[in-house]
Amino acid sequence: MICFPNNEIDSFDFDPALNADKEVIFVSHTHIYTGPVWVWSDDCASAQAVFTCTGCEDTQTVEAAVTQTGNTNTHLIYTAEAAFEDDTYSDTAQKAMGWNMHVSGIQVTGDNCNDVLGDGSVKYDVATNTLTLTDAVIETALRSGDNENEFGIRYNVNRGARLKIVLNGINSIVNTETAGSVVRVFVIAVYNANSSVDCNPLISGSGTLNITLGSDGLTECIGIHSSGSALTVNESRINIGIDGSSSSQGIHANHSIIVENGAQAVITTGSGNGTVSLYARSLSVSEDSSVKVISAVSAVSSVCSLTESTLMLGIDTAPDISGENSAEWDRSASLSSYKYVHIRYVERKASAELSADRVVKGQSLTWTVKVPDDTTWVRFSGTYTDSAGNQVNLTLNYKRTNTAVVITDEPYTSLEVWTVDTRFSYAGTGQSSLQNWSVQYKPKGSKEWLSVMSDDGESELVKTVLVGKTADVLVPPTQGYDKYSLISAVPGKESVSAGERSQVTVMTTDDVSKIRICYVDAATGKTKSYAFQTTSTSVKSLESENGISTWVIDFKFIAPAVDSTYSVQCRGTQWGEAQTFTVTVK
Repeated sequence: MICFPNNEIDSFDFDPALNADKEVIFVSHTHIYTGPVWVWSDDCASAQAVFTCTGCEDTQTVEAAVTQTGNTNTHLIYTAEAAFEDDTYSDTAQKAMGWNMHVSGIQVTGDNCNDVLGDGSVKYDVATNTLTLTDAVIETALRSGDNENEFGIRYNVNRGARLKIVLNGINSIVNTETAGSVVRVFVIAVYNANSSVDCNPLISGSGTLNITLGSDGLTECIGIHSSGSALTVNESRINIGIDGSSSSQGIHANHSIIVENGAQAVITTGSGNGTVSLYARSLSVSEDSSVKVISAVSAVSSVCSLTESTLMLGIDTAPDISGENSAEWDRSASLSSYKYVHIRYVERKASAELSADRVVKGQSLTWTVKVPDDTTWVRFSGTYTDSAGNQVNLTLNYKRTNTAVVITDEPYTSLEVWTVDTRFSYAGTGQSSLQNWSVQYKPKGSKEWLSVMSDDGESELVKTVLVGKTADVLVPPTQGYDKYSLISAVPGKESVSAGERSQVTVMTTDDVSKIRICYVDAATGKTKSYAFQTTSTSVKSLESENGISTWVIDFKFIAPAVDSTYSVQCRGTQWGEAQTFTVTVK
């Protein structure tokens, strides 16, 4: 400190050569330091305590010892201690945790977890490992250090808690602005970083997730990828649509997929090599849920097996993506051979079939009756008018232990098949008797008889049988045709446009209940087959007269056939001989 004349006081760098005219008085000064200002590094790994003198600007900096002393769900707590002038000073700081969770390229941390995207649509609760989407719009994006793979949501598990994704409202994830360096896109990817940890991801909530992707120009494109032991969709609706000609998968699960509690999944993929809409080792669909998978290549992977309960649901398949001519899967071919697969609950109704509608008096016909597997009794009720004009009622009761009854299981259903031979006769001397028969059954513990209903579900099923005194009486008006015969097949037009619908009129004997139209696709060389039953919506009319049925079928001519030739067959116990017709498809 310099003391000038007139008692002025100032501080400066004193140089005797330059300040010889000044009187210099040196005054002693004791530093008194205030409590420290703490300076922490960004990662909280180090800290400094800075002390400043109250009488001058002198500062003393002390390196502190830093230790982690605690944590919250979202932050780590560090404590720094510094010794100065025989005292110890301490301070705490928090560092936001960062998790192996990225949303649209943004790492989820303790600082942003309550609003990851800044618009209130994405929230992460680390305590329950739950990511909640509420009307979120997410764009796939690169994450730091990765220039080839884009993700909508990426999670690499390193903790034991199950990953839960909750959907509220309508949420969408798209890849509309894929970077030029990107070769793969994963909309939702869940990886197990540690093989001993299973994230077992769960997608739940009453909301919807719409995934829309374009695969062109990419090596691989996947809607949802999971390496956990089971990917579960509970209650939510998932719609995945992937267009393009590159390899794509709607859902790829290394192990199993479970769809339950009213959940619905609709998955469509394109035409790229190796494309499949659903890849998994096993698939389980609950009775109140549904899965529809469509692909220009393969709807379901060849390694995927269905659980026993799923096999009991209704499973419709079709060889083309339209699914217009889908039919219930008969298990003769793997699901991977179809481009359209729809799995959902179908009510299995009791039914009854009779081996013929004509029989000689005193001979037997065979009933094939499908009823619930807890049925204890089956009853056949018949009625006819005798030669005197009196109504005669007949009743035949069969208990499941009756030796005349053969009972077998109906695979993958809760039904069983009762096979019963019954003898037909009538009273009087008439040449024939036209009889109407219905079928009832009684479940275990029930006192009431339940009727086997017709296909419309509104009226009781009735089988009409002509009982003749001799075989000559039973010769139908269509004498000369064998059973299950195809009589003719005539197209409505000789020339149609591709994709146009046109009528095809087919005549068969009236015992035919199923026909099919086949052709060889001129472009691919593959055989296309479309089956029609009496109840098919494409059968616009079906009239029977004198033992002849006329089918009018609204048929879609999708593509040209080889030699413009189409074949028609009808089915009895097997597909019969074909007849052909020609139509030019332009």
